[in-house]
Amino acid sequence: MQLLLKTLFSIAILAFVIQVPLSAQELLTNVHGRETYSLNGEWQYIVDPYETCFYNYRFKEKAEKDPEAYWNTDEPHDRSALLEHGYDERYTLNVPGDWNSQDPKFLYYEGTVWYKKSFDYKKKADNNRLFLYFGAVNYKADVYLNSKKLGSHKGGFTPFQFEIPDNVLKEKDN
Repeated sequence: MQLLLKTLFSIAILAFVIQVPLSAQELLTNVHGRETYSLNGEWQYIVDPYETCFYNYRFKEKAEKDPEAYWNTDEPHDRSALLEHGYDERYTLNVPGDWNSQDPKFLYYEGTVWYKKSFDYKKKADNNRLFLYFGAVNYKADVYLNSKKLGSHKGGFTPFQFEIPDNVLKEKDN
């Protein structure tokens, strides 16, 4: 009798453990009834091995409006700017995809790479909530849209999303 109870208890626990992750996964990927706009395709990139466009001279994250940060501009505003070059159509990577297999120079690279994708988007209704969804980024992502930081995510191979505030998205040139 005790063996039977232990077995039934183990089966019940196992069923619960299996069911919980499946239902959580459905919540993460439940976009079937929602309208989506894909940003997949070619993205421009800049390699930043020393993170000079993320950290200031005190190794603190630069301010959102800092003119020398790649999320604000990709062109130097004057000769003393720390920006050495901007985004260029000649330097693109496919998203989704890893950079290591797309260009031989990235085969062993493990530093920072800035991605940029320009797009236009018009909201269908003013009360619609918009989210920027990522299937995965390995390993750390700091996400900016029109000079506004939407958030950060750490963890490889896990989906995540950020809500886009109403005052951030523009109809043209995001």
